[in-house]
Amino acid sequence: MKKLMVSTLVVLAALMVSLVAVSMASADHPAGPAGYWPADGDADDSTSHSNNGSLVGSAGFGTGKLNAAFAFHSQGDGVRVPASASLNITEELTAAAWIKPTKKNW
Repeated sequence: MKKLMVSTLVVLAALMVSLVAVSMASADHPAGPAGYWPADGDADDSTSHSNNGSLVGSAGFGTGKLNAAFAFHSQGDGVRVPASASLNITEELTAAAWIKPTKKNW
């Protein structure tokens, strides 16, 4: 029961962090996230900004907390997203990620 309660709190905290990112807006950056990469079989951005990425190294996909997830197996793995005006963050920044290490001593 304790584990379920902790998991629920983590999910609620992640949702609150996401809401903070959505509430920020300025003349150059409309309300909403600058990027969202759900890892649904590709590294495409699901926002209207189309900040699509590409997998680097041996990065791939796996089962995530809700749906799919990026899987990084070794140093140098990642997702590379090209520079974009919508990613030119000059003020506050909120980032959210669920990370589950599968190896010790990284």
